[in-house]
Amino acid sequence: MVGAGTGAGRAGLGFEYDGDFDGLRERLIAAGHEAAVIEEAAVPTLHVANPDADGGAAHPPLWISAAPAGKPPESVPAS
Repeated sequence: MVGAGTGAGRAGLGFEYDGDFDGLRERLIAAGHEAAVIEEAAVPTLHVANPDADGGAAHPPLWISAAPAGKPPESVPAS
């Protein structure tokens, strides 16, 4: 994701998931990760705390968005 802003630059990772979104959140929490579902523009997004953050804002969370209904998953070509 890219957006205009001020201050120090930073980067984050975002993914789209087409499986059981609540089940994914529960598995992450059971594994000891901080995870919360947040509605963004009517799309549920799972925010997973960066394990390297040590509470600092310099390490953004991992964003996992629910795949839109009816959209086929994208494939990655083999290298």
